[in-house]
Amino acid sequence: MKRIGLLIGFLAVVVFLLPLTAQDVKKDATTTDKKNDAKKDVTKDPEKKDTKKEPEKKKDKVVYGEMSDAKVVNFKGETNREYTIEVQVKDPKKISDLYAWSAQRQQQLAQQQANAMRQKDGGAALRNWMRDSANYQVELVKRQTQVYTAKKFDVRAAENAKVRSMVPPIEFDDQGFQKKWGKKEFDALRAKSPLLLYYGDKYKGLAPGIATDFDAVKAGQYVDIYMAYVPPKKKDDPKKKKNPDDEDPPAAKDQSREFVLMVIKSDGNK
Repeated sequence: MKRIGLLIGFLAVVVFLLPLTAQDVKKDATTTDKKNDAKKDVTKDPEKKDTKKEPEKKKDKVVYGEMSDAKVVNFKGETNREYTIEVQVKDPKKISDLYAWSAQRQQQLAQQQANAMRQKDGGAALRNWMRDSANYQVELVKRQTQVYTAKKFDVRAAENAKVRSMVPPIEFDDQGFQKKWGKKEFDALRAKSPLLLYYGDKYKGLAPGIATDFDAVKAGQYVDIYMAYVPPKKKDDPKKKKNPDDEDPPAAKDQSREFVLMVIKSDGNK
């Protein structure tokens, strides 16, 4: 009887535990299904396009050391990368003559002022001195613009030289009429081909004009020409003795007549 009682108790415990075990198994299966569904959601759809932004296009740049207004006189050689240009340079003799004239006029005006101050009724004399002083300033500005002399130089394009133009391209609309370029349209066209300007290691902003090629350069055009930057030569250390057996370094390429950028401003008219 005792054994029968224990058997009945054991069966009762098993019957009680069976529903709990089934619930746990069902719960585990549900959790596993959710994890699998989550993995499916995370999996990248092969047909979905990548939404990452494309890297910005790297802007070109030029490094120059000097800029001058110039006129293209003619082409040199068989290529369209060598030119004779005309640049207005200061004439030492004209500058010397200007200084001499200015010193003489200032001395005359100083004497005129002194004489006017000594007069008892120097109102008229002072007015004349003020008039002559104003005329001197006007004449001085005029003569300062006349100290330049046209000088011709031969230049060549550097290997990475660029050409840009302030003259809009000639385009026609659907009806055959020539397109008129406003500032807004020209600036939008310029933004498509930006070029960074560096004066040595100093950033000077974006280059003017729009990108073009060397075929656009013609004789008679007025241009801004940006010469190549030539780093200053390093001084030899006086304490360091030179070995006579050392070979001399190869001669560096002459960059003094190379330009890195030419901006076309007009065709024959400033």
